[in-house]
Amino acid sequence: MSYKTIGLKELEHYSLRYDAFKMISNLIPLELYLLQTCNRVEVYAFGSEEDFQALLNLLNDLHGKDVVHKGTVLKGREVVRHAFEVASGLDSLAIGEYEILRQMKEALESSKKAGISGPNLEFLITEAIKVGRRVRIATGISKGKVGTYVLAVEEAKERLGDLKGRKVLVLGAGEIGSKLALILYNEGVKGVFVMNRTFEKAKALATKYGFKAVPFDFSRLEEFDVVFSAIDYPQKIRTNAFVIDLGVPSVFEGPRTITLADIERRGILERTKRMSEAYEASKLIEKYVNEFFVKFRRFTDGRALGVIMTRVEDLRRREVERALRELAKRGLEDNHVREILDKMTMSLIKKIFDPFFKAYYTSTEREKELMLEIVKKVLTNGNVSSP
Repeated sequence: MSYKTIGLKELEHYSLRYDAFKMISNLIPLELYLLQTCNRVEVYAFGSEEDFQALLNLLNDLHGKDVVHKGTVLKGREVVRHAFEVASGLDSLAIGEYEILRQMKEALESSKKAGISGPNLEFLITEAIKVGRRVRIATGISKGKVGTYVLAVEEAKERLGDLKGRKVLVLGAGEIGSKLALILYNEGVKGVFVMNRTFEKAKALATKYGFKAVPFDFSRLEEFDVVFSAIDYPQKIRTNAFVIDLGVPSVFEGPRTITLADIERRGILERTKRMSEAYEASKLIEKYVNEFFVKFRRFTDGRALGVIMTRVEDLRRREVERALRELAKRGLEDNHVREILDKMTMSLIKKIFDPFFKAYYTSTEREKELMLEIVKKVLTNGNVSSP
């Protein structure tokens, strides 16, 4: 689900928690990756079709209603293309913005920490982040002013003119407030004040950029030419101040309040200006999608071969230990016996598998698939099957 499919106002009702996904991963053997930003709630899954359908049913159960039909369900190649488009900023409210790369990376780390991800999805998201960087380098999609928070500042400038002589308030000293403070600092705006429920946090952020901190007090909002709000609050606040509210859900309402939905409309206008670059980016992404499946096959084959050789090595060690026990029964214990057996068995394995690997790496993709299937059938649970 994203701002494009259900809109920003409704999106807030579909947020998901990692502890819920930990529960799901314990019930269903799927690799999962959860990407949540102010513009999207996306769940990536890797596993069987049956388990995927069970996941969709559980998502409905978690929300107490049918939510799956509200979003878009993608499979296979479409998932890869979408992940690459998201990472490249093509699917962002502010097309070409860089913030999504950090968000995807942090979401991957969070999914790993929660124990819900797996090697296949980790490979996909890592490749998507690489593609996002390559697309930005190869095209002009990220040139100029991009990003939701940059667009918010541009909106204020369009209405007030240059902000350098204005009195500006950043309401909230969290992640969004910090980004706004940095943007205003880079714009050369000096008259910036920071307000936060915890005054020490406001002071720390203000000091970082040479701004001033003020106590948390909604009654003072109209003292400022523009207020950039980045807070959560349990109730709506009505004000006549000029507020650009970037919260989801929005906190403020009034005749001069601009919400994230309004910034979204500005983003759509910016998007039309970048359509030629977006077209070039889309062509590049199609190329990278094709390359991905070749890389992914090598990745999965490499993992399969690694598992096979680990099982072979486990078998070799067990047989060496068995041989040593039999020799000990016959009084043939010697410090060099283990070394001799190790060298002999490792050499034997190398001679057995070298022809296989030479044939494998010179085979077609279909031939490789068949070869791996045969070896998997021969080696099960670390044991060689009976003849």
